[in-house]
Amino acid sequence: MSQQTVLLTGATGFMGSHLLEALLKQDYRVVILKRSTSDTWRIAHLLDQVISYDVDLVELELAFEEQEIDLVVHLATLYRKFEESTDIDGMLRTNVSFPSQLLYSAMRHEVKGFINTGTFFEYDCSKLPIDEKAALKPFNFYAQTKLAFENILKGYAEKIPSITLKLFSPYGEKDNQKLIPEPLAKEHAKS
Repeated sequence: MSQQTVLLTGATGFMGSHLLEALLKQDYRVVILKRSTSDTWRIAHLLDQVISYDVDLVELELAFEEQEIDLVVHLATLYRKFEESTDIDGMLRTNVSFPSQLLYSAMRHEVKGFINTGTFFEYDCSKLPIDEKAALKPFNFYAQTKLAFENILKGYAEKIPSITLKLFSPYGEKDNQKLIPEPLAKEHAKS
C-alpha cells in the first residue's frame, strides 16, 4: 500500500500541531495549509517534513493540483468566545467560506474523505454538564459559523464521506493557557 497523504489545516495551532506530529510518526505524508504570517513555533521542528502552502499567497486549489490528497482534516478556525462586530467578517471567512472552498476542491479532486471539527458551543449550554445529546442551541456567533459549515458539509455527504468531531475544551502541552496559566502549568509539571 502506498503512503497516504493527509491535507491538514490548522497545523500551527494547538490541536493541529499535536495531530501533525502524530501523523508524521505514523508515516503519513502531510500537506499543510497555513498563512504566510502564521506563527509556526509549535511545529518549527516539523516544517522540513511537510509540504506547506501559504493560502494567502497562492490559490488553495494549487495544493490539490500538485498533490494527490487522500484525506482532508480541517482544524483551522477563528475563535472568539465573545465577538465584536469587527470579528464577524473574519469568522465568516475562516469558519464558513474557507472550509467551503476546501470542501469544493476536495470533491473536485476526488478526495476520499473529509474530517471537520465543530465545538461543544453548538449545544445548549444552559444545562450542565453539556453532552452531545443536548439540543443544538449555539452559544455565540463562533458556534453559529461552525454549525453553518457543518450543515454545508452534510449537504454533500453523498459526494464525499465526511464527519464532524465536536471538541470539548481540549488543553495540554503547547496550549495557549486557556485553562492552566503558564506559571501554574510549570509548577504542576514539577510535581
